[in-house]
Amino acid sequence: MPRLLAILIFTSAAVLAADSDKNAALETIIDKIAGQEQQLLNRLQHFSPLAETYIQIMQPSGEDELTVKDDQYFLGKVNLGKGVDLVPFTPEQKEGKAWFPLFVSRQFRFLPRGFAQMALVDNGGIARSRFDFTYVRREFVGEIRCLVFDILPKKEAGPGRFKGRIWAEDQGFNIVRFSGTYTTMKSKATEYFHFNSWRVHTASGWLPALIYVEELDKESPLAGHMLFKAKVNLWGYQPQRSDTTDEFTKILVEAEQAKDKAAPARLDSVQGWQRQAEVNIIERMEKAGLLAPVGEVDQVLETVVNNILVTNNLPDPGIKCRVLLTTPLESFAVNNTIVLSRGLIDVLPDEASLAMVLTRELAHIVLGHQLDTKYAFNDRIMIDDHEILKRFNFRREPKQLEEADAKALELLGKSPYKDKMDGPGLFLRSAFLLAPQMPKLFGAQLGNKVPQSDGLTRLTAITDKAPTIHQSDPNQIVALRLGSRLILDPWSNALELNKSPTPKFTSAREKMPFEVAPLMLPLSRHGKTEVAQQQQDGTPATSADGVRPPEPAKPALKR
Repeated sequence: MPRLLAILIFTSAAVLAADSDKNAALETIIDKIAGQEQQLLNRLQHFSPLAETYIQIMQPSGEDELTVKDDQYFLGKVNLGKGVDLVPFTPEQKEGKAWFPLFVSRQFRFLPRGFAQMALVDNGGIARSRFDFTYVRREFVGEIRCLVFDILPKKEAGPGRFKGRIWAEDQGFNIVRFSGTYTTMKSKATEYFHFNSWRVHTASGWLPALIYVEELDKESPLAGHMLFKAKVNLWGYQPQRSDTTDEFTKILVEAEQAKDKAAPARLDSVQGWQRQAEVNIIERMEKAGLLAPVGEVDQVLETVVNNILVTNNLPDPGIKCRVLLTTPLESFAVNNTIVLSRGLIDVLPDEASLAMVLTRELAHIVLGHQLDTKYAFNDRIMIDDHEILKRFNFRREPKQLEEADAKALELLGKSPYKDKMDGPGLFLRSAFLLAPQMPKLFGAQLGNKVPQSDGLTRLTAITDKAPTIHQSDPNQIVALRLGSRLILDPWSNALELNKSPTPKFTSAREKMPFEVAPLMLPLSRHGKTEVAQQQQDGTPATSADGVRPPEPAKPALKR
């Protein structure tokens, strides 16, 4: 009996020791995750990315269905390391417009800073002294193997703290995804929403990139049964560096035989002046982070333009294509540069629809509709980033729009896409029907609207010949969801095409044309070590010591 008791005591001690070792290892992992999150908070103080929030307010429509009732849009430059400071790009975007959800008598406003706040798990870090962690499991998120934890703020942590689930990579212990909400503040004038926040791996490590927000529970007491969904895009982290200063640090040797092989062709003085205005505008918008750098998407657009030019026996005047990184659906031509918004490219259902939009802007160039050359004076582009949307205007007059539409129909009639106009017709027809419900999405900020501009319905000859829209047919795609085609690197602003196969819809309600959709990102690594990324970035890898005092999350709604 004494021997059996000794064995039991030894076994119990071994189990307790194993449990103790396991708990100690788990606490070490949690501390590493908290330390990496604090390093990210410290690094973010050096950056001021753009934060774009697009909100779709929903209403019940039929049995268990929701349709878009209205929308709101915010764009600004945000600093996530200083209590979420945000500089709006237009004055009226400091707060959203007042509205009354589902006939509730109280008035509400969306707060842009509150949506940007969702890029952070917590302003003050996630140390074990303020949060309780529960290990869930290991799980792959795309190619990244993660450790999954549920976290709850301690009672003494105060309101405005994160409550939900986090995914941290099991190599560098960086948080790559978190999903949940913030604890309610004592004041009933503010509300927090449920969100799913994603980070992507860039040349500067893991950075906040995309957030999906959803409140579609019709039984929820939140804000009087308010129903809405939203997406937040963040990009433009990379600090601007001027390469022209290299001229003062390099030794230049001139020789008689030295020739500039890239010398441009001589331009007519009028063409040269127009070209100067074009270059000034494009360079200024790219510097502000509104235009993506030249890349593979531009080449795809230029290939479609070239198809139109060749089949119409037209010379190429040196047309370039660029992508505006914002969501509202718009297009415009700046001299010989055609610009399409990222949101517009995302929702176009096929190549023929892309050709239709590009040809509409190409027609302005072919017809010689000139850019206002006032932008050739450099002082006109010496403005702050947040003034660009107010100062720049590339909208066309109704007469030019009518002329361009007629020319576009002529060009498309001789193009490889002439027998594929059903898709563009369905796209235009559905856009015309849905535009009143989504005025911000279809409200161009710089250029021409889709499908109407200045009261003019565009390309009606294509719309009139389009098939009937069958909303219940899962195989008829009139437009894609927002975010379907392009992938954005938030560090460099580079775009690439989403090469994933088009999903097969099993029901009509999965199609969601022009709508915000939930995000499930297939995460992968950029291919560089964390140390190399920090060296390239130039940002010191500050330690997790000296944790800042906790600050509650910013609310996203006030009454």
